Amino acid sequence: MPRPAAAQPRLAWAAGALGLTAGLNQVVLLRELLVLAGGNELSLALSLAGWLCLSALGSLLASRLPLAPVSPLPALLVAGVGGLLGLVLARLAPVILGFDPGEAAGLGRALLSCLLALAPAGLAAGAAFPLLLAVVPSTESAPSGVLARVYGLEALGAALAGALFATLLVPACSPLMILLLAALLAAGVAVAVSPLPGRWLALAWALLLASGLVQAGTWDRVLRQAQWPGRAMVALAETPYAQLMATRQAGQTDFHASGLWFLSWPESQRRERLGLLPLLALPQARQALFIGGAAQGAAMQMASSSQVRVTAVEPDPWLLDFVSAHATPGAGPDNLQVVHGDGRLFLQRAKGRFDLVVLDLPPPATVQLNRFYSQEGLAALQRALTPQGVAVLALAGPGEGLGRLQARQMGSLLAAARASFAQVLPFWGPELLLFCAKQEGTLSEDPALWRERLAQRDWPQVHAVRDDLLDQGLDPWRRRQFLETLELTGPHRPNRDLHPLALLHDPHLWGVQLGGRSALAEALAGLRAWHLGLPLLALGALLAWRARRGKATVGRARLSLGWGLLVAGCTSTAWSLLLTMAWQSAFGSLYLGLALLLGSFMLGMGGAALWAGPRLEALARPSAWLGLGHWTLALGCLATLGVAHWLSLLGAPGKGYQVLVLALAALDGALTGAYFALAGRAGRLLATGPARLARLGGGLYGLDLAGGVLGAFWPLLLVPSLGFGACLGLLTLLNLTALAAFQKTKGT
Repeated sequence: MPRPAAAQPRLAWAAGALGLTAGLNQVVLLRELLVLAGGNELSLALSLAGWLCLSALGSLLASRLPLAPVSPLPALLVAGVGGLLGLVLARLAPVILGFDPGEAAGLGRALLSCLLALAPAGLAAGAAFPLLLAVVPSTESAPSGVLARVYGLEALGAALAGALFATLLVPACSPLMILLLAALLAAGVAVAVSPLPGRWLALAWALLLASGLVQAGTWDRVLRQAQWPGRAMVALAETPYAQLMATRQAGQTDFHASGLWFLSWPESQRRERLGLLPLLALPQARQALFIGGAAQGAAMQMASSSQVRVTAVEPDPWLLDFVSAHATPGAGPDNLQVVHGDGRLFLQRAKGRFDLVVLDLPPPATVQLNRFYSQEGLAALQRALTPQGVAVLALAGPGEGLGRLQARQMGSLLAAARASFAQVLPFWGPELLLFCAKQEGTLSEDPALWRERLAQRDWPQVHAVRDDLLDQGLDPWRRRQFLETLELTGPHRPNRDLHPLALLHDPHLWGVQLGGRSALAEALAGLRAWHLGLPLLALGALLAWRARRGKATVGRARLSLGWGLLVAGCTSTAWSLLLTMAWQSAFGSLYLGLALLLGSFMLGMGGAALWAGPRLEALARPSAWLGLGHWTLALGCLATLGVAHWLSLLGAPGKGYQVLVLALAALDGALTGAYFALAGRAGRLLATGPARLARLGGGLYGLDLAGGVLGAFWPLLLVPSLGFGACLGLLTLLNLTALAAFQKTKGT
């Protein structure tokens, strides 16, 4: 067994390398699962819940193993192997579970995919923590400080992983290459800190990983091809905005962004409808704006078929180049201008510039997309129009049947549109188009007038826009049937930024096919804040009564500490995800923002844990500080609620808002790190006999992660059904229950 002085540097290097490896494993695998879920960020919460659950299980199991490793080698090796195996399983998940990528998977199948892909890496990440602590000799004079230091250094390693992923690794490396580099780093540290003969094992593993890097691109492509059987893989590209992919089948090239289809080539029908029907709605238009549509071709179609000056806004600078490299749309006309940036922010700054605005986007299946279909987003769209202007929203066509879930979603979108526009005209076709006018009477409902306008246009090569399409789309019987179907599921609340009802009623999220229904989604739609608020108030009152009644005992103190850890873990994860959603609703850049938020959170966590570590042994009663932690977590949730509502009133957020959200993320991390360090000290005080640090640390780490599982589900289920504010308010109540449990606890 190495002496304490010799063990400390080894432990520090190993903890940082473990955090970096586990962080890269986590972000790569979560992004792979995001692709399987069609880009839906709510699936990110589900994947995070799976990761935390498996990590908690790994930590609890490893803490009870009768092992006493003399080096960090086992922890570092299992972390590297787990990530690589997880990527292979993520790529093969559609084949193993029997579904096609891009199919409406639903929560059940998404959960199975998460457990399958994350099991090796999640279990390894959780088990590595107590395996590292097992290296600490039993003669260590400040075990609480060591526990906090390992936790903090691991967090700082994860923060570095997030920063490297977004800034350096994504544009340059394939996912397999990133995980090979992470495993190679862990192996290199193992070579440096392991005694013989373990050093030779680590060196052999490192050489094997280095040889794998040479063929990483080829193997990554082979794994992706296995994920899409029957389709020829044309191209892959990783960008900070999405994972882009082009596949070819039967002469048609399909383009996907984060697993969500957005374009097929050659295919002219959709781009003709979206590019030309708006011109028939407002023939006198002179300035048009497309949010999306540049890569899809609708903006080019309008520009080449008219004299209208067209501006197209694309958020991903890589997307247009990617499509152009693998399709042949031809050179754009002179009256087409492509701008890279966020479409929502562009709308907020336009203010009365455009006669036509077309949303050529996928349906509101993600937080990033929902912000264009929310009441706030549609209000920004309305302000970008001239007084006689018209906006066009393209939604997935409901066909001849409209299920209850789709009807509720359409109803919330229609309610949001009617809050800003005087006239909303549904146009029934392959896509459901909502024509929205600032002034009543701007849009004609007479198919004959639309046919007359079509006859006046010189569009000899156009096949998708025909008289029969106009008759079908403006048929009064179809329109009346559509509106009556919506009324049967009403009344409908408008879709909002901070209350994304469109996501709650999204058929893709629940795996519902056209015309189907989901009992869980409809049950959540009926959920109200008091349904959860009253039980939480009752629980808090019960815990407070129990804490004040009778004598304080060690058993009661342990229960209070366990409940506090669960609540802190839940709050930390839920708060982090809610900040991610707030960032996404404001700026729409998930991957860039995710790296910044993750980095801020982990820096706060690592810094607080490292600061608290040397001061813990002198702390006699950490219970008061744990209670203060719950007070601060509750106030932080309330502060986030205020910031989010300030954002909804602000319109176009700037750098100050970014700094404020990042500061809240750092505060969340700092409270999490400090709380875990204090919990370690409290656990040592409650120990009734000699306890291995690995067992204590593994148990506390497992409880913390188990609370994170609940925290990951919290926004997934509550934000779409109750809204952002109620979700944060309930988190505040949850922390008050933990505060009540800490009264009159012995020894802590």
